[in-house]
Amino acid sequence: MSLAFQDQAVPLRQTSTGSLWGLAAIHALTEPGVLPLELRWQSVSDPALQTIRWPIQVADGDYPSFNIELPPEKGDLLDPLLVRAENEKVAAIWGQPETEPAWRGRFQRPIAEEFLTSAPFGQRRSYNSGPMNSYHAGQDFSALEGTPVYAPAAGLVVLAEPLVVRGNAVIVDHGAGLYSGYWHLVDLAVTPGQPVQPGDLLGHVGTTGLSTGNHLHWELRLHGIAVAPLQWVSTWFPVPVGAE
Repeated sequence: MSLAFQDQAVPLRQTSTGSLWGLAAIHALTEPGVLPLELRWQSVSDPALQTIRWPIQVADGDYPSFNIELPPEKGDLLDPLLVRAENEKVAAIWGQPETEPAWRGRFQRPIAEEFLTSAPFGQRRSYNSGPMNSYHAGQDFSALEGTPVYAPAAGLVVLAEPLVVRGNAVIVDHGAGLYSGYWHLVDLAVTPGQPVQPGDLLGHVGTTGLSTGNHLHWELRLHGIAVAPLQWVSTWFPVPVGAE
């Protein structure tokens, strides 16, 4: 059995209690309205594909807007060729076939509670007073250079290297199509292929790449679509059977 939502085909996995679960994402730029979600399955007795469709109400995210003024020495990082090449590199990672889910329960914060949000997920953005045609795909936390950054959940490191726009970057595969990213680090404490557990050190806060000051950019991608990281701290995905 599987779910189909927009361009996502999501396999359903069975829990120990026999219930099924799957996770689908809604893009932050999706217009409010009703979208169809489909449940698809085939039975042994009837190989024809069966489908049930549900309407999903998409609400306005009410995201704020912000203009970022880049210093002259970092203006070249807006070059579309640089941005596109790097986006294709990370998209190829997010587009890999799903692995089995490695996390359990809620995610931890990757940085200590004392460090506050400096830019929220979904914020509409322009650079140097240009068009407001992009959005913030992660959650930024303002912190001093060298502040430790930790893995929020179990997974496998699939990228740990310097990138032009994202700076020193780490990407962790948590399974089930879910990846987390950590940008602008001053250093890297992990290597590709390394398994991590909650609380393992990934690196330290910096301002490398397209950044105007020391901060951690924490990003979560589900099937390649950016989702709100702090939702995973407050909510258990998948929701346990019987929970509200």
